[in-house]
Amino acid sequence: MLGPDIPSYEEATSRPASRNDAGPQGDSSRQEAEERAGLLGQPNSNYRRPTVQDARNSEDSLMGFVRPRRSSDESLHREMQQFEVMDPQGVHAETGGRSLSRSSRRAYHQFQKQLSIIASSVSSKFQLPRVNWRWRWNWNWKWPSCGIPSISCMKYVEFLLPYYRLFAVFFVIMIVYALLASDLFNFRGRTFLGQVFDPASVQNYAVNHVKVEKIQHYLEYLTSFGHIAGTEGDRALGKYIEEEFMSFGVDVVDTEDYHVLLNYPKKDGRSLSIIHPKNQAWTANIEELDTQGMAEHPHVFYGYGASGMVQGRLMYAGYGRLEDYSLLQKSGVNFTGAVVLVRQDGSIPDLGMVVKNAERAGAIGCLVGSGDWEAKSAIGGGDMVVRGSVALMSQVMGDVLTPGYASKQDARTISKKGNLGLVNIPSLPISRNNAMHLVKTLEGFGSPIKLDGEKSKLPPLWTGNDSSPIIKLDNVLVDKPKQKITNVFALIRGTEQPERQVIIGNHRDAWCWGASSPNSGTAVMLEVARLFGEMMTFGWRPLRTIVFANWDAGKYNRVGSTEWVEDHADDLRRNGMAYINLATAFSGNTFTASGSPALESVLLKTLSRINDPNSKAPLHDLWGKRKLPGLGAAGDYGAFQHFAGMSSIDIGFKSPNDHTGTGVVDSCYDTYSLLTMTDPNLDYPFVIAQILSLLILELADSSNMPFNMTNYATSALAWYSDLDSYVTEKSSVEKQKLDLKPLKDAVELMQKNMPIFDDKIQEWTHDEGDESFIEFDGSVSAIHRISHNARMANFEHHLVEEEGLWGREWFKHVLMAPKRDNGHGITYFPSIRDAIDAGDWSAAQENVKKVAKRLVAATDKILN
Repeated sequence: MLGPDIPSYEEATSRPASRNDAGPQGDSSRQEAEERAGLLGQPNSNYRRPTVQDARNSEDSLMGFVRPRRSSDESLHREMQQFEVMDPQGVHAETGGRSLSRSSRRAYHQFQKQLSIIASSVSSKFQLPRVNWRWRWNWNWKWPSCGIPSISCMKYVEFLLPYYRLFAVFFVIMIVYALLASDLFNFRGRTFLGQVFDPASVQNYAVNHVKVEKIQHYLEYLTSFGHIAGTEGDRALGKYIEEEFMSFGVDVVDTEDYHVLLNYPKKDGRSLSIIHPKNQAWTANIEELDTQGMAEHPHVFYGYGASGMVQGRLMYAGYGRLEDYSLLQKSGVNFTGAVVLVRQDGSIPDLGMVVKNAERAGAIGCLVGSGDWEAKSAIGGGDMVVRGSVALMSQVMGDVLTPGYASKQDARTISKKGNLGLVNIPSLPISRNNAMHLVKTLEGFGSPIKLDGEKSKLPPLWTGNDSSPIIKLDNVLVDKPKQKITNVFALIRGTEQPERQVIIGNHRDAWCWGASSPNSGTAVMLEVARLFGEMMTFGWRPLRTIVFANWDAGKYNRVGSTEWVEDHADDLRRNGMAYINLATAFSGNTFTASGSPALESVLLKTLSRINDPNSKAPLHDLWGKRKLPGLGAAGDYGAFQHFAGMSSIDIGFKSPNDHTGTGVVDSCYDTYSLLTMTDPNLDYPFVIAQILSLLILELADSSNMPFNMTNYATSALAWYSDLDSYVTEKSSVEKQKLDLKPLKDAVELMQKNMPIFDDKIQEWTHDEGDESFIEFDGSVSAIHRISHNARMANFEHHLVEEEGLWGREWFKHVLMAPKRDNGHGITYFPSIRDAIDAGDWSAAQENVKKVAKRLVAATDKILN
């Protein structure tokens, strides 16, 4: 049995999906090779050991243990017996035949193991050597004794008493020194009870003990029923993940609830039809058809969509970009009062802006056609429907009724009317087949046109006109303004800086089954958390606290993660070190990443050690010389990077062709069976688990945080150069001037200071290029090293403008933000660009000064 009973749904959810696929089979040859090797010194072929550590000849295992992957309970028991985690006779002999619960057995075995470690450590460290002395002392000396005390005897005792005391003090000092020198009771992460944890060996152990069968197990259950945010299915998965976290033996498992706006489709409240002319009357089947042997699907709708019933003439607007509407309107096309049809697979994957652009053009409704319109064999026979959210993520993230503060039960809410995060016209995703039927009905109305930049191989499509067929769109949605959502956390407490946190996040809710997005990421995160819990049983601990976070309501507008960040923003700005996002572990075969420039070096280091599952080449070589792109608002990283100013990164395997990867993300065709047909051995999720493990260990367990601030300065210079070119172009057209010298000086200061700061790391290393064995005492150098780490982590915190960006107060990072008209895109120096685009050059000049001042202050703080 995979997990708890699968829940049923009355609305917005469905019965469990049937499974015809038996699941992926492991690569038997690879497993056999590992079994024959019996050593972690012969790692998985996708893993390349770090060359910087080779000279040290460190053992390729955690504490020297050999633990190849096994799947059967029998082999697991043998392994536990071998490592003295489980007694071959069981625990009944030691417990008088009493039966212990799972948690009790875990505690009993761990206590027994630690007791054994203590005993062996003490005996090995304090056992006196045997020496064959050439002579022996014959001790006949006796302590002076007194019968009834006499005056002379008392004087003798009083004379010796200070010497007794001095000897006792000296003896205690020597014992304490011996204990400290032996490092027996070092609780600071590298040594515990005499066992030394070489960071390189810890990393090797983690990479070679990822279990693909566990990822398969988690993924199969996570995708076995619908789990739209706030529904029974979503709550069931939250409980499942909480229980799994608890079984891993981490330090803390906790949940945190918020009460947010969510909406759901009303039963029988959605329809789409042609009502005029009568000879073209037609009613669409708006739900996805059962083409893969699955049960009834969750309903088709857009999260945070506007509720309403409208009718108007049908018009076509290409990809729904601003330039599309501009070109068509210049050609005389009038969208006022129309229901607009657009294509989804264009350059704007931000559905909210697609609908907003239609609204601005005067439309009263918007239909978005899913998938590839020109595919010869469309997925699902053309009946696939890609859902999503139409929240305006580039304006505000999270619960749109509580922008900037957490949605607690009693939190005040703002009105939906005039809300910056919401669209105001009804919209509906439709299948390719339905879209092509509507396109065909437009033939002969308006003029055929192929919009500039349109990649379609289809013939020019008709725009429609005032005589176009009349469309009736019903889209009745029910608002739940205080719907409960739950985030789930697992925490591994750090030893050197427990207050400092490295957070790994992934949301669990999906519009349907959610195999590739988000649950391939959820399954990988669960496996890595399990693996780290396993390492804890050996006594390992990270230097900094690791938090695994499973967010709720991510699909609506990254709601769960954003509310939590808003709730804990002050603490995150003090103690947050880095955030790793894992929304989609696998939806294609190309490794993709985006994030803060500070994290580029550690990413490239990690990629040099892992091979691509297909080509077997190091991922670093496939990545090439590309710079790490910045972050928009399309992931749970948004609130961390743009609101809290916490350096963040997003990783995954996707398709380079479009933002949906396999083309089925956010549809009910994103199933376990389809994913495992695409990747039968789950090689790509397996590799992402290896990458994630290494990134976590680099960030949470390296003596020096692996940030590269020189990279940040280099990126800032490139961003400035691009801005300078943009200003030159715009100012010549609009006959305006903008003085960028304050910003140029600030960027040049970064170029000067950041390399000096990065070079300071050599002051705390014993050997050139070796950062693994830095002393963890209270010396001045250790204090400087900890301060160095804090300064790096705080740099982006200092780039946060509390007042927010110009025109977009929710976003606060002065160097990076999503594009104003596309939440999936990235813009640099956003306040300056936004003001220029709005034609407010005086505001642009004011923001040049403000951003430059903020950048200079952050640069000074990191060095001084």
